[in-house]
Amino acid sequence: MGFYRESYGYETPPLRERWRLSPAWYGLGCFFALLIPVVSFFGGMVVVQQGVQRGWFTVPPDLILRRPLPWLPWYDPYLPAYAVAAVGIAILLYIALSMIYAIAYRLFGGTPYLPMDIVDD
Repeated sequence: MGFYRESYGYETPPLRERWRLSPAWYGLGCFFALLIPVVSFFGGMVVVQQGVQRGWFTVPPDLILRRPLPWLPWYDPYLPAYAVAAVGIAILLYIALSMIYAIAYRLFGGTPYLPMDIVDD
């Protein structure tokens, strides 16, 4: 007779019922998936422009466009630098969002133990 047996009267609900999410969470995830790259790009623009203007750093020559791209309606020589800064900012924002979610789940989520994990002595 094993320790984990079915006679305890607890049946595990099907996986589909255990992980049912509210449709609001899908909308919130979609919103952040669209918002974070846009905010990151504009944040990268501000960081690069202010960094160059105030002398915080110099942009490497490999990240400066020498001639306009024909398919872009505007010309900005620092466009590759904006993209690199945007990727870095996006990574930091996704890390921050994951940390906030983990803290909120730990504070407001259920117990990490299932009824089978609690041993009655």
